[in-house]
Amino acid sequence: MLFALVASAVGVPFVLSLLLAVPAVQNGVVHLAARKISARLETEVRIGRVDIGWLGKVHVHDFYVEDYQRDTLIYVDHLDAYVTGLGIFGGGIGLSRAEMIGARLCLRETPEGVMNIKQVVARLSDPDKPKKGNFRLSLSKASIEDMELCIERTEHRNPPYGIDFADMHLSEMSARVEDFTIDGQTIYADIARFSARERSGFRLDHLSGRFYLTSGCMGFEQARLVTERSHVWIPYFSLAGDSWAEYKDFTGTVRIDGALRRSTLSTDDVAYFSPRLRDWHLTASEIDIELAGEVDDLRARILGFRLGDGTSLVADATVEGLPDIARARFDVDLKRLSTSAADIDRLAAGVGGRDLSERLVGMLDNSGRIDLGARFRGTLSSFDVRADVASAVGDLDLDVRMSPRSDGSSRVVGDLRTRNLRLGDLVGRRDLLGDASLEARIDGRVGHGRTDAALAGNVTRLAFNGYTYDSLRLDGRLTDRRFDGRITARDPNLVFDFAGLVDLNDTVPRYDFSLALDRADLARLHINRRDSVSVLSARIAAQGSGRTLDDMNGTIRITDADYRYNDRSVAAQRVVLTGENSARSKFVELRSDFADVTFRSKTSYRTVFEYLRRSARRYLPTLRAARGSRAGGSAPTAVADDYSLLSVLVRDFNPVADAVSPGLQIADSSSMQLLFNPANDRLSFSLRSGYVERRRMLATHLKINASNRGDSLTLYGSAEDLYAGMFHLPRFSVTGGAKQGAMRLTAGFADSARRLSGRFGLFARAADDGAAD
Repeated sequence: MLFALVASAVGVPFVLSLLLAVPAVQNGVVHLAARKISARLETEVRIGRVDIGWLGKVHVHDFYVEDYQRDTLIYVDHLDAYVTGLGIFGGGIGLSRAEMIGARLCLRETPEGVMNIKQVVARLSDPDKPKKGNFRLSLSKASIEDMELCIERTEHRNPPYGIDFADMHLSEMSARVEDFTIDGQTIYADIARFSARERSGFRLDHLSGRFYLTSGCMGFEQARLVTERSHVWIPYFSLAGDSWAEYKDFTGTVRIDGALRRSTLSTDDVAYFSPRLRDWHLTASEIDIELAGEVDDLRARILGFRLGDGTSLVADATVEGLPDIARARFDVDLKRLSTSAADIDRLAAGVGGRDLSERLVGMLDNSGRIDLGARFRGTLSSFDVRADVASAVGDLDLDVRMSPRSDGSSRVVGDLRTRNLRLGDLVGRRDLLGDASLEARIDGRVGHGRTDAALAGNVTRLAFNGYTYDSLRLDGRLTDRRFDGRITARDPNLVFDFAGLVDLNDTVPRYDFSLALDRADLARLHINRRDSVSVLSARIAAQGSGRTLDDMNGTIRITDADYRYNDRSVAAQRVVLTGENSARSKFVELRSDFADVTFRSKTSYRTVFEYLRRSARRYLPTLRAARGSRAGGSAPTAVADDYSLLSVLVRDFNPVADAVSPGLQIADSSSMQLLFNPANDRLSFSLRSGYVERRRMLATHLKINASNRGDSLTLYGSAEDLYAGMFHLPRFSVTGGAKQGAMRLTAGFADSARRLSGRFGLFARAADDGAAD
């Protein structure tokens, strides 16, 4: 009896083990188990073949689990595992090595709003069955090759670019994991490598690091992420709470610690996760960042950050109150931001979506290296910013303070200071501009689409055109795009008071101002370099509106004007310039003590000026060649049957003429008229003067007439007497014309007293290259 019991205790397990070693028996048992599980889950579970070896090797082929929507949930083409322990006597399940090839895992949201894998797992678990303790699994080495993972929600986002997190497909997944352990609530693993490709085009070439999760803590150590453009090293990153329950109050109880070291990150990679960065095409390198604290009390240090060819950043920051960004308080200490024109232009093109103007890029390039230091303290609606900018052309200091008001707007107070800023070097006009020193202040409110601020500025130094100005001051109010205030100058050679407004808020700008010019020494200001004495004073008042000459309406009045030059002076008690312009009519009139000028037309000024320019260059091709102008281009569009008229009548003009050109004298009541129509290309010109004199030349009873017909221009002029130095030509006349690049002049005179007369001619043709024959 005793022998029978011993034989049964030893022999039965031995016989069973022999039977299970037979492949047919193994697969029969597995197929039976698969049918049992399928029946319990009410879905298909299938295993194609299983091989169990003597040394714990298990080979599974063609493993398949279907979800309740009759789609694939899990499929494994090939799985090898080497079992070292089943945990029967404690210690948990142990595997020395596992290899999985050709796997597919499809996680889909069902129409009921739950994930398909959750539905299947829920059928396997028994909520009423008491737990028997912590589950333990240890795996020395594991590898995955050619795996696919899909995660799909019922509603896809369908972004135009990047990863659709509601329909994500990972393929070509390959991984190797070492020392993978699950011990109750503790999980840790050493990821030797992981790579994958997402169907959006994003490819992760390499991921490695040590991962851990235990009792409210999780994180990475020595993690590396590598793509074609980026290389990120995370020496440590952790989320630490006393328990998982504290994650319900994540912002205040879970501590974050992390760092990036010597990393390179391309926005082309980040754009797959944030498509707004798609067109940035920027790469940050030498990234060295540290994070520490809770979300609502987070501290960051940027120890190193480079962008582009030479932009670098070093900063410290503390943020309190996140994730409520509106109430969060920031303390950002920007220790150094160094950049260049090329990087700013590249950043503007990438982030802003458009290139900077060539002029602005040129100014930035002239500035050389630009170094910025700043300190930001406060919330996004109430803050204090102090900044200083250093460059090759000078330094600038800026203070800005913003605080909310009870009406929902914000008060803004700002101060700007610069000293010896080399404006000429900055704008590339050293011939015109020199150093500038100024202070400016703004105090006002912004909000609800409105701006209302007091402006004050003081220029203590401004070098312009070889002269250094000082004592220039601005005080006024800026309301949206309307400025109302005063500008004063108390320079030794420039004294004026400007008071008025310029309103750009409406479609058509409006202006109303007065200027009391007490003294402007044009000689010492290097405006008039011809005369040793050149001093101007006047009173000017202007009222009107308009954006261009074609819609300019208003009046400019100049009174008490006095101009002293050398030992002479010119005075004008009244000068009035009036403009009345609309789309159908153009009228400009100048009334003064020395001349009256009137222009009337229905054609736009731009068309008028273009017609006159084209006419001059057509009849006198040398003008075109000398100025390098193009003869082509479309002709200006004019109003049909409209004759534009320019008329000039001078009186007591000689003081003004002498100031403009020394020795020039013009008779009172001299007149000039120009009548033309660009639509039918008709032009006529006439000039009448009792005399015109300059130094040793004098013409009396001068008459000049000119007109055109087609492509030809005719000219006739006469003078009762023409004096040129020692020559006297009575009854002088000249006749001429221009056509197709050829010019012909004939001149003559007749002296009846001396019975002397003469006539001579001149012919010239302009060659194509501008040289005359």
